[in-house]
Amino acid sequence: MPTSPLPSAPYPTLLGDDFKLGVALEAAKAAVALQFPGLPLPALSLVAVNEQGGNFDFLHAGMNFSDMFYSGSLPKIGAMYAAFELLRAMNENDEITNAASPAAAFARARALFDPVIDASSALISAAAPQVTNEMRLPTYGSIFSAVPRIGGGFAFALRGSFTTDMRDMIVKSDNGAAGKCIMALGYSWLNGCLERAGFFFPPAKAGIWLAGTYIGAWPPVRVPCVNDTPTAQGITCFDTANLYAHLLQGTLTGSNANCSSMLALLSEAAGFDSAFLDWIRRGLPPKSYQVNQTKIGIGTRVGRKNVLSEATVLTHVPTGRRFIAVLQNIEDPGVLDVPATLVDTAINSFVAMP
Repeated sequence: MPTSPLPSAPYPTLLGDDFKLGVALEAAKAAVALQFPGLPLPALSLVAVNEQGGNFDFLHAGMNFSDMFYSGSLPKIGAMYAAFELLRAMNENDEITNAASPAAAFARARALFDPVIDASSALISAAAPQVTNEMRLPTYGSIFSAVPRIGGGFAFALRGSFTTDMRDMIVKSDNGAAGKCIMALGYSWLNGCLERAGFFFPPAKAGIWLAGTYIGAWPPVRVPCVNDTPTAQGITCFDTANLYAHLLQGTLTGSNANCSSMLALLSEAAGFDSAFLDWIRRGLPPKSYQVNQTKIGIGTRVGRKNVLSEATVLTHVPTGRRFIAVLQNIEDPGVLDVPATLVDTAINSFVAMP
């Protein structure tokens, strides 16, 4: 019976550098430079997904993909993932599931999990006393419903009100809903979970980081980034693409069902808050791909132009092959032709190679 709610080990890096995809991306960069002279290129992780008989291989190429960027709403995917990881932990612990009542189960969760969670992120712990105990730890009763099991005890599900807020956070990118989810999960669970899972690396202060409420309810905890002053909402392209690869493979939280639930939210988001790459939904001339799942970010920087970002799963229409594209540091207002043409050209070059 696990006593720690954290993942037992970091999730492996699924992305492997691919020479052919790198060549295709270099050709696309040269073509974009000729077509749009003087316009900056975005940071990018581009991943070609090989799928055969339920087995996955993820081929990666990119540029500036390990840099930490302020990303607006894109790191909300970290809160979505952390909620499902805590759900796994609740249902795996016999002392919690065999409690006599929901109140007793949540009390056991606090006793067993909170000391581990509180020590899980040194960067959050260092922000005390401004970041209080209440801000660091989950409020289990606001996240979970306890469902009685035949034979006694409980199984846990995400509470209806929390599920609604999480959906609004991802699909509508609603900041108020995001604030509720983040405050329910707590800064230490959110970032300690991402760190233990291998999606944030404290020595470099890079990965997926979310330690702000989007509504100013709690003090933020910031890390350095390359496109703004220190930020409470930042990611790297590579770590975000790796998280998406695990979603497609069905390995996050050890549950294909949980991964499917997260992908379903990202699919719904694609229809509600169109990706910057999604020229079909934006009423522009279609590219060779269609967007399946997405989460976008729009951020306001200090004394500079807004910045756009997105993490998207695409299907190349002629071949049916899937790709992951994580783009960052696109200036707004800017020219969306650049990232769309870059990704489209790279994909078409890659699939045409022998």
